[in-house]
Parts: sequence; structure tokens; C-alpha cells
Amino acid sequence: MKPRKTQSQRIDETREKLRSAAFRLLIERGFANFRFAEVSQASGVSRGGMLHHYPSKDALVADVLRNLFAELEDRNAERREAATDIDRTVKATVASGQDFFYGKTFPIFIDVWLASHWGNQLPESFEVMNHYHHGLLADFWIDALVERGVSPDVAARSVRLIWTVLRGIGIRSFGQAAEEHTDEIVALAVESAERYIAADQAGAQG
Repeated sequence: MKPRKTQSQRIDETREKLRSAAFRLLIERGFANFRFAEVSQASGVSRGGMLHHYPSKDALVADVLRNLFAELEDRNAERREAATDIDRTVKATVASGQDFFYGKTFPIFIDVWLASHWGNQLPESFEVMNHYHHGLLADFWIDALVERGVSPDVAARSVRLIWTVLRGIGIRSFGQAAEEHTDEIVALAVESAERYIAADQAGAQG
């Protein structure tokens, strides 16, 4: 006889069903065509059960985003731990950016961010995006470079250069195949950042 699931386990499973269904609908239809009521049918959770866990569309979307960012946070922590010098940290920064800007999270992020600026009341979702976008992405890797001995200003400019290029490629690739020369463009940005860091390091040693 299987052990009976605890209430906490049942809650987690129900919320995961709702998050997964909401994620699929957001990917397929975008936020503008995302209907809160359809999540119940797609997840197999009753409308009453859904409202018990998520009383509003904003609460559900915020939890979807929170979960996606938490997964990215775990991957970034592993990348940062493995990056034992400046060169590896720069490469880890690029891998992290590609993970976010080229993946399925970024279109949802942009969609919800735009919706919040077009008059939709999404205070919880916007707070989640604002917190993770700055703390998890750019600042996380700026701090990692500073830990490796790069000056804060140089680290910030280097990460933002890489981030700007990857973000632009991510936006341009919405709904279409990646453009030619994308890898070369990223490589140029990385080379520029590495040279900038190396020049700063040489100046500091001199």
C-alpha cells in the first residue's frame, strides 16, 4: 500500500499542474490571448480548486514566472560555481544569457512586461520580473566577475554589453529562425568584453 500523500505534497502537485498548464497556454497563445478560466480545463483542476490556490490571473502568472526564474537561478548557481577564473566566468555569463534570452522564458517575460505597461493590473507579476531580472541576471554575473578580481565598473559594462547583444538577438528571433551571423555577433561582443577586462587587469597590475 502506497503511503498517503501529505497535504503539503498535494498542494505542491496541484500548483505544479496549474503552473504547467498556464506555461503551455502562455507559450502557445501569448498573454493577450491567455484566459485564466482555460487553465482549469487544461490542468484538470477544478475552477474552485484553481481559485483556492491562485485567486487571480496575476497571482498565477507571477508564480509561473517565479518558478521559471528559480530554475534559471539553479542553473546559474551551477555555472558560477564551475567558473573558476575570469575567462570561464565570461563564458558562463554568455551561457546564462543565451539560456534566458533564447529560451521560452523570455517571450513570456516580454509579453507580461508589455501587458503591465499597457494598463493591465499585474503588480505581483511585475514585481517578480523586476526582482529577478536585475538580481538574477545582470547583477548576478557582475558580482561573479568582481569576485574574480574585475573592477566593478568594468564588470558592469562587460556584462551589459553581452546582455544587450543577446537581448537584441532574442527579441529579433521571436517567431522566426535565428538570423545568419548570430554566433559571429555574439563572439565579437565577447571578444570586446574580454579585451576590455584584460586591458583593465593589465592597467591595475602596472
